[in-house]
Amino acid sequence: MKKRFNKGYSVETAEEYIDVNEEFVCVSKGDLINKYDNEKEKYTDEISHQTYWFSQEGLTEPFKVKFEDINLKISQFSNVKLIGLTACEIQKKVYFKAEGIEVIK
Repeated sequence: MKKRFNKGYSVETAEEYIDVNEEFVCVSKGDLINKYDNEKEKYTDEISHQTYWFSQEGLTEPFKVKFEDINLKISQFSNVKLIGLTACEIQKKVYFKAEGIEVIK
């Protein structure tokens, strides 16, 4: 039997996949994600978070980052640093989240 566990979000996991200290390019417009009600098994009208897609020099594919701040605005193709970037791995999938951004001019 395989041992299954989730270490949770960490900077170390993010560092396994990307260079967290380098700048990123936002390659999408933000998507607002509705909150899911487990009891009713459907999405509500309340916004839970938003996501953006980013890329970095040397990466072959963009990756999605979750932000809890639904008022965060990032222009498409902006160069940014991601503040508090962490990741977790669940069943061979990697999920990223960040606390905020710093726009690089």
